[in-house]
Order: sequence, then C-alpha cells, then structure tokens
Amino acid sequence: MSIPFSVIKSVTRPRNCAEESFKAQDLESTIKYADIAKQLHPQFDGIDQLLVAYHVHVSASKKRSNDETDWYAVLGVVNASTDKESIKKQFKKMAIMVHPDKNSSVAAEGAFKLISEAWNVLSDPTLRKNYDLRSGPRSYSKPSAPPGASSGAFGSRECPRCSRPCDYENKKRTSINCLVCGRRFVFRTSSAKPASSC
Repeated sequence: MSIPFSVIKSVTRPRNCAEESFKAQDLESTIKYADIAKQLHPQFDGIDQLLVAYHVHVSASKKRSNDETDWYAVLGVVNASTDKESIKKQFKKMAIMVHPDKNSSVAAEGAFKLISEAWNVLSDPTLRKNYDLRSGPRSYSKPSAPPGASSGAFGSRECPRCSRPCDYENKKRTSINCLVCGRRFVFRTSSAKPASSC
C-alpha cells in the first residue's frame, strides 16, 4: 500500500521541523514536531525510530540528583533493581531503533552513543554498583511533555508490554502510545485491559 503524496508532504514538514529543532538543541520543540508528524500518520516509515532517538536525548538531558546522567532513563528501564538480562533486552531493542544505519534522524548517532554508554555502565556489575552508590536512590523520571500536547496532559499508564510509563493520548484516557515498544494500545475504559494493539 503506497502513501498518497499529500500525506507524505504533510508528515514531512513537521518531521523536518523536528530535525531542525534538534539541530538547534531545542528538545521541547523537537518532540512537539515529531509528535505532530506521528499524529498525522502513525505508520509513516521511520517516525517511531525518530521519536525514540529524540526521547533518548531528552532522558539524557535530565540529570540525577548528583548532576549525573540517568542511564536507567536513557535505556527506558523503570526499576534500578532490574536484572542484567532485562536491561540487555531493552538495550538491544533500543539499539535496533536508534542505530544510525536504520535511523535517518540527526539524533540517531548521538542516541546510539548514549544507549551504548548506558549499557556499558549498567551491564558491568562494578560500574553499576559504583554508579548506584554515587547517584543515591533513584525514581524514574519521564521526559517532560511539550506544552499543549496531549503527552502527560491526561495522565499516564504503564505500557502492558514493556512496563514503561506512557502518557494517555486523549481526554477519555482510552489509548497510549509507547515510544519504546513502538506500539499503540487502545483500552475500553481507562482501567480496562488492552482491547487491541496496533
């Protein structure tokens, strides 16, 4: 199935604005434009990879209490007590999404370096222990939502697939979009189990 030219054009503009905003180091606008592109055509080729690369940079920009990068957040790991095998799976999943050979975004190379550094620290028991001791207790911090966007404005819910916190997409709280899994989940009510996933 081919995408009509008008759709490609409408998605390409906010995507290009996102790339330009990223180059200007305006992460808030970057996410805003990428979200607009995703809303215009959720299945547009590469849009999920683009968003994941941007969110890696947003997570890396949020520092822990000792002004150190939160490597758990960079990898999208919610719990600091997560075992090495689960962290490895998350790293591999994200590496596929942000690898510069698979992701054409200007953010991809930097995102890949960030998740590689996170894996380097969190996969080595000694480095991880020292990092955890230096950083103190950790609570997962979600990337900030762009102003006026649906992200965070309607609350959040844990992704049924990867357990990462995701923001509701609408006022009725009937769906979430997980940037880590690249899946959208639709719920019958805000407290029901997923009705379907796309």
